[in-house]
Amino acid sequence: MAIQRQSNLTEAKEWFGRLDADFRANAAIRHLDGNIEIENFFRDLLCQLYGWSLTNANWSVSINQDSFDLEDSSNRIAVQVTSTMTAAKIRKTLTSFIENHRSRFTRLVFVYPFITKTASEANFTKQLAGFPFDSDNDRIDLGTLLQRIQNLGITEQDAALRLIRQELKPLGQALQMGVDQTVEAIISIIRYISETTPDPNNLP
Repeated sequence: MAIQRQSNLTEAKEWFGRLDADFRANAAIRHLDGNIEIENFFRDLLCQLYGWSLTNANWSVSINQDSFDLEDSSNRIAVQVTSTMTAAKIRKTLTSFIENHRSRFTRLVFVYPFITKTASEANFTKQLAGFPFDSDNDRIDLGTLLQRIQNLGITEQDAALRLIRQELKPLGQALQMGVDQTVEAIISIIRYISETTPDPNNLP
């Protein structure tokens, strides 16, 4: 049994489950600041999992690109990080993207901070005007990223998990997720010894 792989995947699922819950709670109170902060997390994670060379277009080109957040100019890929999964959002983004950026890119990818994306049976033919877009493969959710992590070599899997821990650490503080278990064990032993060892000044 690949015990370390199983452990890695279980921990990744825990982190992603917390990220999903955090975004759903924020959406309920219309708190959308997390959409901006999560862009660089996805930039780095997608680079690790897909081998892309993404940069944050909102900072490297101009603030708040009209239809995408990340770009890989060498592979001609643009990525929009969004928590809105509606067909209306996709249509609006496609219209702006194809009108203004189709000459620079051959693929537009939507990335959602949720375990499962909503199904989409909408017809985007009018907006696409011949631009290639697959509403299944070009819409990535956290479940898709988990599958990617599952198929990595163990070294690459560990590297991806370290990134996830570092970026999502505030979401796991309540359960002490992402804490090195070896260090925790040592701390527990030291605490136990210090509590049970008699004080030499109080010996009979």
